Amino acid sequence: MNRNYLLIFLLAVVLLFAFNSQLPITDPVECNYALTSKEMVESGDWLSPQIYGKYWFDKPIFFYWLTALGYKLFGFTDFASRFFPAVFGLASVGLTAWFTHKIYNEKTAIYSATILTTCVSLFLVSKAIITDAALFFFFNACIAFFYLGYTQNKNYYYGTYIFAALSTLTKGPIGFLLPGLIFVLFLLSQRNWRELREIRIVGGTFLFLLVAVPWYYFMYQTHGSAFTDIFLGTHNYLRATVSEHPSDNVIYYYTAVLILGFFPWSAYLPSFIYDTYKQGRRGLGVREIYLFIWALTIIIFYQNMATKYPTYTYPSLMPIGILLANYLANKTDGLFSRAAFIFNGVFAVLFVITYFIVKKTNPAMENSSVWPLALAVIFFVGFGGYQVFKRQKYVLAALALGTAFIYLGLIQTLALSLVDVRSGKDLGMLLRTLPITENTTIGTYTDYSTSAVFYSGHNIYKLVTEVDKTPTTAKAYSWASKQVMPQFAFKNLKPGDYVLSRDVARRPIDDKFLEKLEYIGSAQRWTVYKIK
Repeated sequence: MNRNYLLIFLLAVVLLFAFNSQLPITDPVECNYALTSKEMVESGDWLSPQIYGKYWFDKPIFFYWLTALGYKLFGFTDFASRFFPAVFGLASVGLTAWFTHKIYNEKTAIYSATILTTCVSLFLVSKAIITDAALFFFFNACIAFFYLGYTQNKNYYYGTYIFAALSTLTKGPIGFLLPGLIFVLFLLSQRNWRELREIRIVGGTFLFLLVAVPWYYFMYQTHGSAFTDIFLGTHNYLRATVSEHPSDNVIYYYTAVLILGFFPWSAYLPSFIYDTYKQGRRGLGVREIYLFIWALTIIIFYQNMATKYPTYTYPSLMPIGILLANYLANKTDGLFSRAAFIFNGVFAVLFVITYFIVKKTNPAMENSSVWPLALAVIFFVGFGGYQVFKRQKYVLAALALGTAFIYLGLIQTLALSLVDVRSGKDLGMLLRTLPITENTTIGTYTDYSTSAVFYSGHNIYKLVTEVDKTPTTAKAYSWASKQVMPQFAFKNLKPGDYVLSRDVARRPIDDKFLEKLEYIGSAQRWTVYKIK
């Protein structure tokens, strides 16, 4: 094995697994995957996802299986929750290096793996308890195998179908529909419809159906229209046609996501785009055309969807990273742009200054230290700048290491303090110390923390009045289907029950009700009261 591959692998392991046991599960997204997977293990039902003891049709099954397997291996811990996202982040780096080596050469493969390992999106997503790390691998493997089938060996097409099936089990119909669109656009660009005879459609379709369909068939047979209406109606059709976050519907949304998520390498994209534009169509081979179609189709497709999330276009970073790697690996007029490095350096320094200012006014960050991040930025600017301006051969390594140190510094200075605020872990641990029985009700007034349910092992109810109380059954074609936490009426609370309030300065309901409460303790910004 090339020594550089080993070094990249070790760097990726450190980045993707570092501090995972110290990062608690956060609200409001990670907690849903974690609690659903925990209930899967506890109930023994590994086919029908449940949350709060009710069937939950938010996502397909595969990521829940992965997270539940992590719990079986390591227990219900933070490390277990983040284990498989990190594993798939590592696998994605390997996939990128392998595929790039197959279509280009070893040098470009090393560049592409280094770029992907140290871009901020891979770092963040591979630590997050969400589907996107696994989806990145399956989705992009599907598209990579199609190109290898087209250019090298037709049997690679079988891999396309298998990975499309796994992608569909991870995210839904988009797992095969979007790759299919990319394939059609590529064949159209090559005017080669005869290739359709070679794509192993009979055997490949059989493999796809064998892997993808059984779980969907089981869910339809077991839950009927409740599954199809909510899973397909709400979480697929509704997301595509009705914005869940209207404020994000701006034309530059995914451009901004790319610039931030591809840091620090996005600074080198302008020169790459400019030089590619100067060369024109004649400067692009079949590989480059395929990679451009791959990346642009993902970005344009999701830009035209009503609901936007920053991770939707995450898979596009693989083809973009490969294109940039090929460009940088073949540059002869200076390995890296000095202007791009200066931009990254100034941005990093300004980020540290901004962090220091915000820290002074944010109570959640008062115990954090700015020095790990500051020292990492000093290393990035100093060592990286020396390599760039002296034109030494370790420029790529210097920038990669400097970026890695910044990420590790960010975890120590920023992430551990901010995720703690967004997590109900301390609250859950406090609840575990209380004398709670099966007849005890725990209700929350000002906010709801699913992660507290995960850590405490107790049901927590959202307290409502008679007027506010609504059925908790998920509704199809409605964002209300996401609000499935159990509810409880205030009037039914009894002595010995507990009330949780998110803001200690805000009194629950009114003074009369406050007189019935006994202060028990506080955790983060949560206050626990007991009904007298």
